[in-house]
Amino acid sequence: MFGSCLWQNRAHPALGVAIAREPDAFVFLGDNVYADSTNPVQIQDAYDRLGRSDLFRELWQTTHVHAVWDDHDYGANDAGADFPAREASEHIFENFWDIDGPAASRPGIYGSARLADGAIQLVLLDTRSFRSPLTRARPRPQGKGPYAQSDDGTILGAEQWQWLERTLERPAELRIIASSIQVLASHHGWESWANFPHERERLLSLVADSGGAAVFISGDRHFAEISRVPAPVGRTDAAGTGRRYFYDMTSSGINRRYPHEVPTANANRVDGYYLHHNVGELALFHEDGELSIRARIYDEEGGVRLEEIIDLGGATTP
Repeated sequence: MFGSCLWQNRAHPALGVAIAREPDAFVFLGDNVYADSTNPVQIQDAYDRLGRSDLFRELWQTTHVHAVWDDHDYGANDAGADFPAREASEHIFENFWDIDGPAASRPGIYGSARLADGAIQLVLLDTRSFRSPLTRARPRPQGKGPYAQSDDGTILGAEQWQWLERTLERPAELRIIASSIQVLASHHGWESWANFPHERERLLSLVADSGGAAVFISGDRHFAEISRVPAPVGRTDAAGTGRRYFYDMTSSGINRRYPHEVPTANANRVDGYYLHHNVGELALFHEDGELSIRARIYDEEGGVRLEEIIDLGGATTP
């Protein structure tokens, strides 16, 4: 299960829904607290408040918890590599989420983990520490956010790209790739991989070449939706993987609601969206030895608001 956008000063019953589902793992997808400060004391205080939450502590004690950050737990709205308190914020993040080993010894908070006895690779991307400045849209298109697409700049930075290439060379039946910002939504002018189309193309091509099946999970937007695009033709397709689409499951926010009645347009959206508090779930199952995912969005009372069956294109059951 997974979710994003949790204001530490407000009740967050959606975490109780996740606990009741007894997940094998839970991924916090960013804005896990709202710190918005260059002062390490204030950033630490935001995490301390989350750490005192009964629901958070129960989730921490009952499942494997993983995390990436987004802008507000990083420290500033839409911040990137130029955020002045980056190193201090990273130190606080790694201490709170109990990150050690290689992931804690290098700049950035990216890393990977294995689930389901190693058959599933969870890839945790850092979309903040190395991201180039965003390009302002002038004039700003009606109905879109303030940012334009740019063929310059980076989201992941050179070292993280090199790490990702090595990581995706490791075999896996399924890769779950966690990004704080949306990967597959069409360009809407707010933060997403679509602001750097050359970076998104590189990511999708790299994943297509990696072998096995893959699905993206993301947060940030304060509403839930599922995006889908045709998968690029990768080297592994010639070997008969049969992959047809990539999916991006966006779950946001745990207790931050979208402020409007209709979300921004997304030409890649699978039917439906949900504008209130939610958490997401990927449930793996198999028929005749082939692996599929039931993707769901739950509201904070445990009701199913969105559901999609994702055929993983010939991947075999771990």
